[in-house]
Amino acid sequence: MNNGAYVLIRGFVGPSGALTYVPGIDARFPVSVLELDYPGGGEVWTVGTETQEVQIPTSGVYFFGASNIAMKITLTKR
Repeated sequence: MNNGAYVLIRGFVGPSGALTYVPGIDARFPVSVLELDYPGGGEVWTVGTETQEVQIPTSGVYFFGASNIAMKITLTKR
């Protein structure tokens, strides 16, 4: 965290209308893991990230954000 500034980002994956959200990451908890079974059959899933929470101090000008974020998706045949 930087002078009280805070940003929480989470990932999501799944079929449209039924997304599953990965627990958020921030400066204190930089890794989050989710394992799902893909139904196969060429089903299309949406994958992305979103800002879940932002806290900004009440005074001053602050520039903050997230960088070097990676989402790794692995398909494994069982």
